[in-house]
Amino acid sequence: YSCASNPYYLSFDLQPGDPFIYFNNLPLKTGFIGSYVCDDANTNDIGEPIDPDFPGVIVHLYDCSDTINPLMTDTTNNLGQYGFVDLLAGNYRLQFIIPFGLRPIQGSTIDANGFTPCFSLDFNDKDSSHSLCLIPCPTLYAGPDVTICYGNPAQLQATVPYTNGSYSWSPSTGLSNT
Repeated sequence: YSCASNPYYLSFDLQPGDPFIYFNNLPLKTGFIGSYVCDDANTNDIGEPIDPDFPGVIVHLYDCSDTINPLMTDTTNNLGQYGFVDLLAGNYRLQFIIPFGLRPIQGSTIDANGFTPCFSLDFNDKDSSHSLCLIPCPTLYAGPDVTICYGNPAQLQATVPYTNGSYSWSPSTGLSNT
């Protein structure tokens, strides 16, 4: 082993009277952020160990002070895993690019734009707490088509095939969920 093979090796020529160096304060990149994305295939709106992996989801890593320019990007592999290595201590935020027609399960900390809240990573931390489970957005069945003439009320019944979702009508002029 030679010092020259160490990428963090520095050489100093000290002269009499120069300050003594007690600590090496070079920024070491040793942190890790990573976890997995799963598919709530049984549509129970709960992330469970039996839920299959979800490959192909894009995950961006941001510094909390700049959520415009990602520091790194990864895509979940065949096991639904993503990861960012060699990170400095700092405040980070993830963004999951959620595929069309899917949403995070209920109780997820992921916001409507796919962002996690900001979190801190200390020196040499390994953070695997930011997993995501996706569920298909339910299709609302509102019964057969009904022709409604002006002034004649009609009652429509709507059902959601799974979950306890709510729904609204669009356009909502003159319509209600009662």
